[in-house]
Amino acid sequence: MKRYISIVFLSIFLTYHIGYYGVYLVMWYKIESQWKQKVSGAGLSVHELNKISTPLSLPYSPDQQEYQEASGSIQIEGKFYRFVKYRYAQDSLHLLYVKDNKMEQLHNVLRDWAVSFTSIPISKNGSVELWKSMSKDFIFWLASAMKAPNGVDWLGTFDGYLDRWLSLFIQVPSPPPKIG
Repeated sequence: MKRYISIVFLSIFLTYHIGYYGVYLVMWYKIESQWKQKVSGAGLSVHELNKISTPLSLPYSPDQQEYQEASGSIQIEGKFYRFVKYRYAQDSLHLLYVKDNKMEQLHNVLRDWAVSFTSIPISKNGSVELWKSMSKDFIFWLASAMKAPNGVDWLGTFDGYLDRWLSLFIQVPSPPPKIG
């Protein structure tokens, strides 16, 4: 009986998590198809478009007069943008892009879902504060050595810890050997 109950709970657990990721994939596909329709049609106004130029030197590449359709997304400082058109002219790649609010919302929902599995603290701006959880693991030995009874040299313990880490690196001969 316990076996069947555990199988039922395991299947409910897997359905919840795999189903949630399945919904994420369906929503991602829906957003992508909406953008393709918007770009191929006249769904974008000129006021929405932003332009960025990046120097790029390609040999034997002629300048393009017209913008070509493109579809792709970029994430800059936590914000999502979708580039919709590009052209190569005067040794520069010119991209026309718009802000992608739906993809940003979808990414935030997925991040919140993934964070619900861990106990790692998250700040209000959304960045994960790993140093707080990792510092407990690495500073514990130092705190315990400092609280040690007399006769234990905690500085020696600290030096031994550093020596173990430094011994992992390969020693580079200085100066380099001369060949020939």
